[in-house]
Amino acid sequence: MERNTTSADLHPEQVGIETELVYKADSQIPGSVHYSIKRFACPKNWITEDAGRINYFFEPSQPENNRLELKFCTIGNMYCRRDKKECHPCRAHASFYCEEKVKSVDFLSFVYSSALLEQFVKSRMSDTSLSEDLLSFRHQTSFNKEVALCTRTRMTLETLLNHNYSGHLENIFLNAQTQMLLLYSLDAIEEKEIDVHTHKFL
Repeated sequence: MERNTTSADLHPEQVGIETELVYKADSQIPGSVHYSIKRFACPKNWITEDAGRINYFFEPSQPENNRLELKFCTIGNMYCRRDKKECHPCRAHASFYCEEKVKSVDFLSFVYSSALLEQFVKSRMSDTSLSEDLLSFRHQTSFNKEVALCTRTRMTLETLLNHNYSGHLENIFLNAQTQMLLLYSLDAIEEKEIDVHTHKFL
């Protein structure tokens, strides 16, 4: 049966994806971006497009819970079971019958707390742009909105999925890439009207 998903379906449990989980990574370190990456083998007859969404949570009575969340779903990446990353550098990539190669569906989620975003907000804020309002949580209404995946966003997501760093260098790398994702996503919604949605699962 064909499965057609939308940009709102950016969580594997909500999509109802039933296939092999081939890779999983997450981090809940205090003071840093909380992220979750899940890569699944692409189901047969899967019909969808790459999608992104920004969720803005504003709780005036509990400002410590204010946060920004980015969600992405990307498809069509070729995953190597052996090397646990993209297989395009592999010499066997040209082989159509490579047994290690599998097409994937990737779900990525990044949560930026208000405490984390404070470091990017100037002490004297004169800028009234949407991005500044979101970073400083001056925008008074929670919302979720689609984010267009530009070339820069796609490249950053691909880099996050296929890096070779570990230990402290990995922490530095992930911190830098997640900040770039936030920058590109804020650029994508800047100067655009915000339509408020109430998808509770987001």
